[in-house]
Amino acid sequence: MAKLYTKCDEIPLCRFIEAYNGNLKALVISGRSSDKELRLIFSRIMDEYNQIIENKNLQFAVSKRSLIINYYTKISIISAILNFIKLGEIDKISDLLTIVGIKNVNIETVVDAEKLINKIESSLAYIRLRLKMAQEQLDSTSQINRKVDFTKERMILSAHFKMRIDDKTYTASEYANLIRLMLNEIEEVKKYGK
Repeated sequence: MAKLYTKCDEIPLCRFIEAYNGNLKALVISGRSSDKELRLIFSRIMDEYNQIIENKNLQFAVSKRSLIINYYTKISIISAILNFIKLGEIDKISDLLTIVGIKNVNIETVVDAEKLINKIESSLAYIRLRLKMAQEQLDSTSQINRKVDFTKERMILSAHFKMRIDDKTYTASEYANLIRLMLNEIEEVKKYGK
């Protein structure tokens, strides 16, 4: 049975950085473990780490993913609306139109139906554009934020706290808490000045 680092307050910073850079075997203290188990454990450690530093990028990614799901849902609803219109079942689309932001629809003539279809198609084009923009934002931020330069980050922390941060003696949790403290202090300075 393998003995592994499973928490931020157990794993030395040097091992955490090694695992972050792709060597998940850095999580192993002794014994052997499957890649699947190591990925799962490191995912939990990263979640814990991100919670400590209150990773804004992670919150951004979650909100963007939620927005993307919402756009896909609206596209599916618009597809259903168009199918109901093709089938002549106009009475079934009122609630669906409200979900995609089209309200107060009254279809009495062919011209009214054509106007509605134009409005739906316009809404669909807008939603697809917003979806594309959200996906591009998510892709660009995930590429930018994929790798952290821990050496540079440690040097910034060392300068800020006027102390050397040894990656062999500090745990990932201690390091993350230092980051959080520094970020909080910077926020305070921004708000209130020195």
